Amino acid sequence: MPVHDPKRKRRPKSFTVDSGATIHCINDMSLFTDFDPSKQVNVVVANKQVLKCHGVGTVVLPLADSSGVVKNVVLHNCVYSPAFSTNLISVKRLWKDSRVSTHFGSKNYLKCKFTGSKFEFSPDKYAFNHAAHSVRKHTPSTDMSTLHARFGHLSPERLKRLMQTAHGLPSTSQQHEHTHKHDCDACNAGGSHRLPFPKRSSQKFTYFGERISSDLCGPFPKSVDGYQYALCFVDSFTNYLDVFLLKTKSADEVKACFHTYLTRHKPHLPTDKPIRWHTDNGGEFTSRDLDEFCDEFAVRRSFSVPYAPPQNSHAERMWRTLLRPTRIMLAHAHVHESFWSYAILHATSIHNILPTHKHPTHISPHECLYHERPDVSKFKVWGCVTWWLVPDHELPSKVSPRALPAVHLGFDPVRNGYLVYIPHRNRITSAHHLVFQEHKFLHFTENGISNLPPIPAPPRKPKIRYDEERDDPSGERGSDDDDDDNDTTNIPPQDQRETRVGTYGPNPQRATRNTNPNYAEIVIDDVNMQALSINPDEKLSDIQIPDTYEQATSSRFRDRWIESMDLILSALLATPTLTMLRL
Repeated sequence: MPVHDPKRKRRPKSFTVDSGATIHCINDMSLFTDFDPSKQVNVVVANKQVLKCHGVGTVVLPLADSSGVVKNVVLHNCVYSPAFSTNLISVKRLWKDSRVSTHFGSKNYLKCKFTGSKFEFSPDKYAFNHAAHSVRKHTPSTDMSTLHARFGHLSPERLKRLMQTAHGLPSTSQQHEHTHKHDCDACNAGGSHRLPFPKRSSQKFTYFGERISSDLCGPFPKSVDGYQYALCFVDSFTNYLDVFLLKTKSADEVKACFHTYLTRHKPHLPTDKPIRWHTDNGGEFTSRDLDEFCDEFAVRRSFSVPYAPPQNSHAERMWRTLLRPTRIMLAHAHVHESFWSYAILHATSIHNILPTHKHPTHISPHECLYHERPDVSKFKVWGCVTWWLVPDHELPSKVSPRALPAVHLGFDPVRNGYLVYIPHRNRITSAHHLVFQEHKFLHFTENGISNLPPIPAPPRKPKIRYDEERDDPSGERGSDDDDDDNDTTNIPPQDQRETRVGTYGPNPQRATRNTNPNYAEIVIDDVNMQALSINPDEKLSDIQIPDTYEQATSSRFRDRWIESMDLILSALLATPTLTMLRL
C-alpha cells in the first residue's frame, strides 16, 4: 500500500497489511513522529527468528481516501528494527488502537469507524497469512503485575482497555496478559467481596420430600393468640407451602411443628426414598433433640453456610411471597396488626392454589401434590364484613337482632367453616351460617372499631340484685352478653376464648368492667376459725407482710400476727425431729 507524501522526492514507502501480525513493524526510522529508544523489546518472526527492536514509537500515515482527500491514519506502538524485510501493518492492532477495520474481497480497503473514510489498497501489496502469527512480542520490558500495581490494581480487563486507548504504555508479552487478579495478595486483602450465587439451582427434584426447606421469621407483634414467630416448610418439588405459628423461638416448638408437618403429609412422603430437611444454622434448628428426632424418622439434615442466606433461598424467598400479601390485606381491611397470624395463614392458602413457574406446565402446588385442581369457590376477601348468625341460646329476646357484624379471618383449618372475629362478643369463633359483604370493612383504631354498628341494649332496672353463678343452687347457666352496655368499641382480644357469666330472669346485661360486686361485706374465716369481715373495696394486697418480729408487733394487725406465729410455732414443736433451744 503506497504512502502519499508530497514532501518526499524519493520513492514512496510501501506497507504490507498482515492479518496474522500482532504488532506494527517498521524498518524506516524516518517514518516515526514519536519514538522512545528506551523501550527495547524482542520480537519473533514467522521463521522463529528473534529480532531485537531498537525502540517503540508512533507512525502517521497520510492516506488518500476514495474521494482523493488525504487523511492521516495513526499507528500506535510500532516497533522499529532495520532488520525487518518490509513494513507490516497489523490488522488486529489497527482496529484496537485506531478503530480502523480492514476488509478483504473484490475491493480491499481500510475503513475508519468514526469518519467512515475508506482507503483502498491493491491486492499485490499485502500478505494474507492464516497459518501462524507472522510477528509476536517476546520478552517484555515491563510485566503485567507492575502495570497492575502502577494503575491502582486495575482488573486485567480494564488494564487491557487502557493499553488500547492510551499512549506511552510499555509493551508486555502475551503470556502476562492473562494474569488473574486473584494472584495479587493486596487485592485479596483489600478488595475481597461477597461472591455471587447462582440465580437458579441446577438440581432437579423428582418427588415430594426430596428436599424440604425451612426458615424462621420474627419476631412479629404479639398476635391475638400470643404468637410472635412463624415457621415455614416448603417442598422443592411441588412448591407446596406450610406455615406454623410459634410463641417462642425454641427448638422444642420447632420440633413439634416438624412432627406435625410429617404427620400431615405422611400419605405423600416416600417410604423407599430419602427425605431431606434443609435449614440454616439457627439455634432452633441445631439442637441435639432435633437431631435425634430426625434420626428416628430417617430424615437427613442439610444446612446452609453461615452468613449465606441465598443457600437457603427457597425458604427465604417464601417470606417475601407471604409478607407482601399479609401487609396488603391488613391495610386493605383496616384490621389491627395483631391479627397478622390469621392473615399470613390465609396468604399461605392463596399461594398453594396459584399457578407457579417452578412447574413446566405452570400448575399450582395444590394440583402438583394432590393431582387435582384446587376449588377456589370458597375464597372470600380477607378482613371483610360478614354477618354472624347468633345461636338461639345466646339471643337475649325474641326481638333481638339475629346476626352480628364480624370480621372474616380465613378458613378454619380443622372444620369446614370460616374463622370470624365478633367485636360485640369480643370472640373469635368458627362459623358456617355467614353472609359476606366483601366490599365493606370494619375500621380498627387505637380506641377500638370506629364504624361498628351499635346494638341497642335495654335500660338497666334499679335495685336489682346481681346473682353470681355460685349463688344459684341448680348450677344452670343462662345466656347473656358480656359486652358493656354503653361501650360499643372494642379493642383486639388477647385470647380467642372467653368465659361468659350467665344471669337469670329479667336481669339486664351486666358489664364486665364492673369489678365491684353489690355486696355490703364479705365474711371469711381466719386461722382461729373466727368470722372476719372485709370491706370489698379494700385490697388485700395492700397488707404489708413483716420481715421481723418488731415489725409484726408494731403493726396494726399485731394480735393477728402473734396468733399466727404461735400457731406455726406449736406446729413446729409438735414435730419429733425438732428440739426447743434456749438462747
